Amino acid sequence: MSLRVFLGGFFVIFTFYSLPAIGEKKKEKKTEKSEDYYVTVVKGKKEKKKEEAPEQVLTKEEVLKIPGTGGDLLKSIQNLPGTARAPAGSGILVIRGSAPGDSLVMLEGHPLPLLYHFGTFSSVINTELISDIEFIPGNFPVRYGRATGGLINVTTKLEVPKKWSGMADVDLIDAGIFFKGNIKDKGMIAGSVRRSYVDAFLKYAVPDDSSIGVIAAPVYYDYQIMSLIKPTKRDELKFIIAGDDDRVELIFKGNEEGDPGFKGEIGTNLSFHILQTHWKHVFKGGLSYHFSFQTGYQGANGKIGSYVDFKFQNFILSHFQVLEIPVSDFLEIQTGFDFLGRNYWAKAFAPAAGFSVETFSGAEIGEIDTSRWVSGEAFFLQTKMMPSERLKLIGGVRLDYLGFIKDFELHPRVLARYEVDSKTSLNAGVGVYTVEPSMVELIGDWGNPNLLAPRAIHYTLGVERHFPKAWLNVSLQFFWKSLDRVVMPSDEFYLNEKGEWVAERYNNDGKGRSYGLELLVKIDSGHRISGWLAYTLSKSERWKEGIAPYPFQYDQPHVLTLLIQGDLGKGWQLGARFRLSSGNPYQRIIDSVFLANYDTYVPIQEERPGGRLPLFHQLDIRLDKKFNFRYWWFAFYIDVMNVYYAKNPEGVSYNYDYSESGYIYGLPIIPSLGLQGGF
Repeated sequence: MSLRVFLGGFFVIFTFYSLPAIGEKKKEKKTEKSEDYYVTVVKGKKEKKKEEAPEQVLTKEEVLKIPGTGGDLLKSIQNLPGTARAPAGSGILVIRGSAPGDSLVMLEGHPLPLLYHFGTFSSVINTELISDIEFIPGNFPVRYGRATGGLINVTTKLEVPKKWSGMADVDLIDAGIFFKGNIKDKGMIAGSVRRSYVDAFLKYAVPDDSSIGVIAAPVYYDYQIMSLIKPTKRDELKFIIAGDDDRVELIFKGNEEGDPGFKGEIGTNLSFHILQTHWKHVFKGGLSYHFSFQTGYQGANGKIGSYVDFKFQNFILSHFQVLEIPVSDFLEIQTGFDFLGRNYWAKAFAPAAGFSVETFSGAEIGEIDTSRWVSGEAFFLQTKMMPSERLKLIGGVRLDYLGFIKDFELHPRVLARYEVDSKTSLNAGVGVYTVEPSMVELIGDWGNPNLLAPRAIHYTLGVERHFPKAWLNVSLQFFWKSLDRVVMPSDEFYLNEKGEWVAERYNNDGKGRSYGLELLVKIDSGHRISGWLAYTLSKSERWKEGIAPYPFQYDQPHVLTLLIQGDLGKGWQLGARFRLSSGNPYQRIIDSVFLANYDTYVPIQEERPGGRLPLFHQLDIRLDKKFNFRYWWFAFYIDVMNVYYAKNPEGVSYNYDYSESGYIYGLPIIPSLGLQGGF
């Protein structure tokens, strides 16, 4: 199990494995191949060849016992440099100053509609099914596209187990089971199912005099079934079925101090169900071929009182083929094709675009009822060259056809890595990336069908150094990302092909930039003390002609995470996580206007964000204990978030006429008890 972090052009491999007891001399050698080079992992005493690049290693125990993550591997990404702190419970991914929708989340190379459940209590893929995670904050290779931010690609386990095993996991939020087994030594099958039950008792926590009448949820469930078959030594077949359903619903009685028109139900339901197939074949001579397709369904329904009501259905077909050709020991060629088709249906009743206020009262209402088939195709070619033992170059080009806007985009990308010595390496990268505008920005009375694809150019320069005597690995990365053709709201009008003046709503007049540095200092694995320090110093800005640069919505100049864990012996482990980050900027409301026809006040915002929430800080601790028996094991943990009860503002609320405001605070102390057992 590993987490591959793409720092400045090349993967740093975080390999998750279980270390034997201190002093145990038994060794088991395993060689893994990343996108760019081979890494040798030795279970037990770890020996590194002199010419190898510095390798960062995380044990499975280090990652699964991070305080505040509930033992969820995918939630560990939030503790790495390059990621901003997401608002409490939002589950969004803000990577190197990009909007959440501009980053790509994938399962085995195919789009994954959702990564985290509501509230970010857990991810939608069971940790026990994950082999490794590729986290690439920038400069990802031409194999991937349709994104200008970062990339997360989840890979499921491939090894065939020798026997059947399983486990159950229960905490105060949800419960789940997992199993895996051998299929006649030529394959395996594994599965997982999980369901939350916080909805069963949350409604009893709401006071009778609260403006919230009934809480019908949040509730979620997910499931995964994976089968691997190896009919021959050169062939591998994999089948994956996965699904998720998340829903939350609040019923308001109305609030005289707030928006008087705001009554009724607030609810959202997100779901997906997908089927994947993979076939890999290795020819004589090392040439390999990977064929895969995914089909599935994605749905989203929501309602906000009488102002918003939407239904969205998306039937997805994704396909790729990749051919890897090892020409020589110094040259490898990778080429392929990928396809993404979507047959969507959308019906909505909501305020139209361009009405940026804190309340929906008085907004222009737009209605759509539309369906459409859109698709995008891409061809890519990449070469990996080693002119010398110390220098590695990766160059590639990707050509995308964006079916929604009917346009072609070319994406050249170059990466380089130089091994100064056995402890030090330098890396650099530059590349072009585009993403298609969202459906909302393109269709019906909501958007502008003439939009272009927003574009970004990524630049990265970094250094990595291993200090063996100090037990430390250090990585320092500098990045710059320039943005153009950024989609911006517009109140202008244009003449359409029918000779009619219509509202533009959106245009591509925006520009932007994100830049900064990322520092990762990690203690070498294999010691009783483990942990790391991750720090990101960055700035993310947007602007357009006539408007000076202003902070992006999720701009956080400082993000620091400090993790420390200690093995106390006899199965006990204690860990702590401290987080410190800048608050998000926001547009302040400077005045309001009373609309007599609607009997409500409409706020007037400043032109650009001029306010910023206070500094966020929080301490989490976790205590684990594991008991091993002859045929089974049992473990429990106590995880306490926000130990010293920090009152962290997450937003700003206003009274009915916007004359007074106050902070909306995040969650208080959150203790959790978890029980696990398996065989």
